[in-house]
Amino acid sequence: MHENCLVYSEEVTLSQPFVSIVLQVITMMEPSPMQFCFAQPRHPSLVAHENLALQLLRPNSRGGHSSDGRILLRLEPISARSTLSDVVRQLVGTGPIGLEQNIDGDRFILRLGKLY
Repeated sequence: MHENCLVYSEEVTLSQPFVSIVLQVITMMEPSPMQFCFAQPRHPSLVAHENLALQLLRPNSRGGHSSDGRILLRLEPISARSTLSDVVRQLVGTGPIGLEQNIDGDRFILRLGKLY
């Protein structure tokens, strides 16, 4: 995933608005060697934070894995005013499955996905 410019590591504060983190990731991906392009808007009737090119994903609550070992993810809705702290609290609130899939050593992992 690193070689495809799909992994980014940034230090941010817990008080940072989550929407600004998503916009920061998009800004890093566009000029990458892969030259990602994000069309806007996805759907004109959605409000701005629901219309971001990348959306927050979390492990599926049914155990998180498919029969072939892949991690199953689903869209995690967020508020326009959510901070990173709010998102962490929301993901940790999903129980051990949500927590273990979002921790890697001393890092908290955010999974973002492009919706089609």
